[in-house]
Amino acid sequence: MKIWIALTDDWELRGNGTGRVSQLQCKPAARLMDLYERLGIRSTFNVEVMQQLAFERYAQGDAEFRAERDAWKDSVAMMIARGFDVQLHLHPQWLGAERVDGWWRLGTRWNLADYSISELRQMIKAAIDYLRPIIAPHTLVSFRAGSWGIGPPSRALFEVLLENGISLDTSVVNGSYYDGEGIKLDYTNLDSPNLAYRPELDDGRRIARGTGGDGIIEIPTQSVRRSELFGRVLRDIVGGSPIAGLAAAAQLASNSQLGLKAKSAIRGALRKKTTSAPSFVMQDPFGFLSGKAKTDMIFDLSSSLPTLTFIRMADICIQRARRVSGREIVVLIIENHTKDLQRDSDFARIEAIISHIQCRYPDATFHKMSEVQRVASLLV
Repeated sequence: MKIWIALTDDWELRGNGTGRVSQLQCKPAARLMDLYERLGIRSTFNVEVMQQLAFERYAQGDAEFRAERDAWKDSVAMMIARGFDVQLHLHPQWLGAERVDGWWRLGTRWNLADYSISELRQMIKAAIDYLRPIIAPHTLVSFRAGSWGIGPPSRALFEVLLENGISLDTSVVNGSYYDGEGIKLDYTNLDSPNLAYRPELDDGRRIARGTGGDGIIEIPTQSVRRSELFGRVLRDIVGGSPIAGLAAAAQLASNSQLGLKAKSAIRGALRKKTTSAPSFVMQDPFGFLSGKAKTDMIFDLSSSLPTLTFIRMADICIQRARRVSGREIVVLIIENHTKDLQRDSDFARIEAIISHIQCRYPDATFHKMSEVQRVASLLV
C-alpha cells in the first residue's frame, strides 16, 4: 500500500469579499511555490473563479480592478508554467456580487447545496469556461466547494460536476459542524472520515450502497480529533519536549483554529475602515463567533498553530493510513489557505512540517490532484 499526500491550497480572498488579490493571493502563492520547489514537490491550487468573474465585470471601467484581475490571471498561468496543479474552487456567494461603497455585497447562501441545479450549472460552466483557456492543455478533474458545502442534498452538485468531467471532490472534512449566517452543515460523523470513498449522490457524507456513487470519488481532507491530538502532545510534555508540548496543549485547549481565523479576518477587515462595515458584510458566516460551530483539528497548514501540533497531526494521519488494508493507494489531503500566509513564520512552519514528513516517512510521496485522478480506480 502506498501513501500519497496531496497538498491543496484554496486560493481566494476572504469569504466576505475583503482583501486584495495581490496581497492575499499572488504574493504568498509565489513564495509558496518557491518553497515547494526547493523541497522538490509540487502542490495543487484550488482557484476560486466566481470571485474573478465578479472582478471581470468591474475591470473595464476601473483600473484598480483591471490590475487585480490581470494579476490573478498571470499568477494562474505561472502556476501551470512552474509545474503546479490548478483545480476548481467555487464560493457561490459571489454569484451576482455588487461593489457598494468600497465593499462587496455578496449573496447570503454560502452552501452550494442551497442552489438549484440550473444555478449550479450556470456557475460551474461559467467558471470552467473562464479557467480552461488559462490552464490549457491541462484539464480540470478535481473540485472543492467553498466553505466545504456539498450538502446534503448533494445530487445536483455531483451531477453537474460529472457533466463537466470532474470526478474527484475534496469538500468534506470530518468533525465539522456549522450553524452560521451563511452556511449550515454537519460533518460530525462521516461514514469514511479519512479515506476516499464513492458517496451516495443524495448525501455526500455517506458511502454509496451498490452503484449509487459511480463516477465520482470523495476524498476527505485530513482531520484529527482534538482528544487524540492532545494525547500525543502530552507525550511530548512527559517525554522531553515540555515547552513545545505545553504551547501546543494550550492552543488545543482554546478555540478551534477556524474560529480564530474567522475572528482575525473580521477584525482585519474592520480595521481598514474608519466606520463599521455595512450590514450586508457578513460577520459570522460559520457560527464560530456565536459559539454554534465546532470542528475537529483540520490539517490546514495556514492555521497559526505551533509547529509541533502539525508534526503530531502528520504522525497521526500517516500512521493511521498505514493501518489501512486492502487498498493500493491511500491519499491524504492536506489543506492550506494562501490568504493566511502573510508572515515569515508561516512559511517556516510549513517547511518544518514538510521536512518532518520527508525525513521520517520517506515512503510517503507528494502528488498533485491531477496525478491522483489518474489512479482513481485504485483509491476505493
